[in-house]
Amino acid sequence: MHRDAVVGGLLALLSLFLLWKTQEIPHPPLIPIGPAFYPRVILAIFLVLSLLLVVSGFRAQAAPRRWSWQAWFARYRVILGCFAVFGVYVLALPILGYLLATALFTVVMQWLLGRHGLRRLPGVLAVAIGTSLGTYFIFELYLYVLLPRGILIR
Repeated sequence: MHRDAVVGGLLALLSLFLLWKTQEIPHPPLIPIGPAFYPRVILAIFLVLSLLLVVSGFRAQAAPRRWSWQAWFARYRVILGCFAVFGVYVLALPILGYLLATALFTVVMQWLLGRHGLRRLPGVLAVAIGTSLGTYFIFELYLYVLLPRGILIR
């Protein structure tokens, strides 16, 4: 059996279990939809997608490929790079502060995920600065969530 079919089956069982557990969510008598409606919709979508994964797993019964470190690294290098960049971002937050670390993180992630070239640099910088300032204003100034200041910004 293909691993997609196994994972899809396990996810389908999980979604069925969680759907069953939504029956325990109390339903106030004066509210027509109730608080369990949204989780049930999400879990039903999750169940359908899990079953589609099972079907695609059964269709993908291909011959097993020979495994090698080079092929594995070539396939997952972008994902590993994203994890590494995120780790450096977490370590840089207390040093550089939220604004600078988030701007640099956004630039590097856009480059890593495919935004290459000097021609695209103005757009990349605009997204990075907009993301940093937008989230800063929303969380720090509107929601009063304290974001890391860093050693450079006190």
